[in-house]
Amino acid sequence: MLSSYRSNREGRPFTPWTSGVLWPDGTARAWSPQAWRWPLLAVIAILFLLDVRPGQPWDGDGELFNFNALNILQGQGYASTGYVVNPSNAIHPAAYPPGLPLILAPVIGVFGIDYTAIKMVLAACYLLTIALVADVSAARLNDGWVLGVVAALGLNPFVWQFKDVVFSEFPFMLFAYAGGHAPGPAAGGCGGLCHPLARRDVSLQCAVRHPALPLGGGCDGVRERTMHARKRIEIVVEAVRAETVTDLLDRLGAPGWTILPVTAGRGRQGLRRGGDPGGVFDNVLILCIASAEVAGRVVAAQQELLGARPAIVSISETEVLRAEHF
Repeated sequence: MLSSYRSNREGRPFTPWTSGVLWPDGTARAWSPQAWRWPLLAVIAILFLLDVRPGQPWDGDGELFNFNALNILQGQGYASTGYVVNPSNAIHPAAYPPGLPLILAPVIGVFGIDYTAIKMVLAACYLLTIALVADVSAARLNDGWVLGVVAALGLNPFVWQFKDVVFSEFPFMLFAYAGGHAPGPAAGGCGGLCHPLARRDVSLQCAVRHPALPLGGGCDGVRERTMHARKRIEIVVEAVRAETVTDLLDRLGAPGWTILPVTAGRGRQGLRRGGDPGGVFDNVLILCIASAEVAGRVVAAQQELLGARPAIVSISETEVLRAEHF
């Protein structure tokens, strides 16, 4: 007989989630979802791993991961997979980031290309992810909801099918949530995302999947590792002078530029519209992202850039993801 009026050990009334059972001696012993959370995850883990199926449906991702892992084991060129990239339909790159192949290399070294063993490792990554999510959720949700989260993630039919194909999603999820689980201040700031462990796990995320948008971008510490400061140079000139300006940018060491049409505008000389047949009154916007050094050269060359012709030059701060391109 369930009791809804007795109190549990903490003195709180029993609820449907923390109810007590009346034993023959008349005492009420409480059970809670917290007590069932890890046993449920253990049962899910056993069934999840036992359900891993051998073989691999043709996809291409798994095979490329295996080739990369074999190259690591054999000391060959990492990207020497024999895969021919079709530029007009580049389904896969010539090589994937080394994160997952590094995980698979010892497995393949022991078991060979055994898809059951490989999938077991990937499935274990997902089960560890569930454990991390449950632990993080416990600080924000009551025990009943945490138990529901474990059940929803562990018994999801899509995930049970997804585990039978070799992909990098499970390791990526593990590193992503591990970064959010890193210790941090209890209140204020960005929490665990500012911890060095979180920054390490951002690197692991990108090592597993590319291109990857690292989770936890709100942390300044993580952002410093993924974004790079550059200068944004914008130059509005007459279309007939565009080539002269881009030649100057090339000479000053600009890594590249983009020309955009200006349909209309108003300034000191009044309203100006483009689109005339001769293009005499057309303006263009030349956009260039470069280092502070290149921006300084542009400012120093203002006489050559502006001359006596109308032009607008502005330089502002910006950030880019791929520093090597700018």
